[in-house]
Amino acid sequence: MSKKVSKKYRFPKATFENLVKQLVDIEEGKNQLLNEYYPEPTPERREFEKTLDSYILNVDKLVKSACVSEESEESEEIFPFVTIGCQVEVEDIESEEKYIFRIVTPFESTVEKGDISYLSPMGKSLLMKKSGEKTEVKAPGGTFCYKIKTIRHP
Repeated sequence: MSKKVSKKYRFPKATFENLVKQLVDIEEGKNQLLNEYYPEPTPERREFEKTLDSYILNVDKLVKSACVSEESEESEEIFPFVTIGCQVEVEDIESEEKYIFRIVTPFESTVEKGDISYLSPMGKSLLMKKSGEKTEVKAPGGTFCYKIKTIRHP
C-alpha cells in the first residue's frame, strides 16, 4: 500500500506546515486512536493500524521530498495522493456522477457537507490513492466503484 513519491512537489509554507503538524498529531495520537475506535485486538484493528503506519510513512516521504515556497499561493495545490484534509473529486463509474469529498479526522470540529472521516468506508478507500486510480467502497448501502479525478489541498 506504500505509495512512491518520486517527484518533488512544491507547497506553500502553510500547506507544508499543515502536513508536518498532521504527521506529528497522527504519530503521537496513534495508540489513543486505535484504543478508542478499536479497543479489542481484531483483524479490523490490525488493518487500521497497518493503514496508519503506511499513511505516516507516505506523508513523511512527501514532507521530506517537498520544496517549500515562501510566497503564499492562492491556488489550491494538486497532491500526489489523498491525505487528510484533501478535497477529492471522484466519479461513480456506473452512473458517471461526480462527487467532491474532503477527508477529515474523526474528531473534526467543523464538519461541512461533503466531509467524510478517514475511518468511514469511503474515507478508508480513498486515503493514499492517486489521481486516476479506481477504488471500491463497501458501505452499508452496497458496493460502489469510483475513479479519482482530482486531489487538492485547499
